Amino acid sequence: IYVFIVNQNGEILLQKRSMKKDIGAGLWDISVAGHNDLGEDYEDAARREVKEELGLTLDVRHIGKMLVEFGNETEMDAIFEAVTDGHAMTLQEEEVEKVDFFGIESIANFPKDKVSTRFYDIVNFYLKNR
Repeated sequence: IYVFIVNQNGEILLQKRSMKKDIGAGLWDISVAGHNDLGEDYEDAARREVKEELGLTLDVRHIGKMLVEFGNETEMDAIFEAVTDGHAMTLQEEEVEKVDFFGIESIANFPKDKVSTRFYDIVNFYLKNR
């Protein structure tokens, strides 16, 4: 699952992945990303991952599903959006180094070597379907 967290100014929260991560360490990524636990539906997984990674309890809105390919792995991911009004965040250090809000134009200009695999595909899906 992927959750795009936006503020009242329409900016999108991005997370810089922890250097402790096996994949994509130190790269910028979608606000929240994760996987469903066995038997867990997408919406519950989205809320759980937001709580685990950022310490926030937010309502999530389903945007759609997309097929995401990562080299030797393909998965169906659900995309969600959540709105924050400046809630204080508690970052999960094993997952997240830091977070910041960015406008769409700033995100479009991030160098490709500074963002996670499939970042732009997922962002473009979100922007087209939100």
